[in-house]
Amino acid sequence: MSFYYVLPPDDSVVATISDKCDIDFVGELQENTCNVLFNAEKEGLGDILANDLGWPLYSKKVKDIIDSVIEDKSHYVWHKVSIATPHSVTDYYVPQFLKELDVLDASHSIYAEGGFVVKACIEPAKAHNRGMFPVPGSDSRIIISQDICCVLSDSGVDTTHFETASTSPNHHH
Repeated sequence: MSFYYVLPPDDSVVATISDKCDIDFVGELQENTCNVLFNAEKEGLGDILANDLGWPLYSKKVKDIIDSVIEDKSHYVWHKVSIATPHSVTDYYVPQFLKELDVLDASHSIYAEGGFVVKACIEPAKAHNRGMFPVPGSDSRIIISQDICCVLSDSGVDTTHFETASTSPNHHH
């Protein structure tokens, strides 16, 4: 089983958080009462948007596909945010993860001082059936399963820029 980092098509920031929203972290979305608004300068936005907060911003299509593949959704919730372009406002979704999942192969992952995960190595047996999860300690480095990646790709979502996540060298299929 392979796993992939969900990355926007390019790193250039497409959406910027509105000055009206004093918010920096995905975790703050739970208490947040203002409609979170991002501004984008051009129309025809993609399914995964790079933005100045580094949040995972997914279209409704991506959200619905992920939800259709994952059976146990107890480890995440979605928050709706708005993206305003010069001519329209579109809803996008940000996943918030409610608990840290033990999905890493600690002996093959690389950690910085303080425990920050520099290079995650996924243990497929631990990540089995999770579908989507962040690198532990991160809200923005999201990993999805091969199943989800295939359905996204088959549905016309551009997945060519997703990067393969490392997996344990001795895993069995």
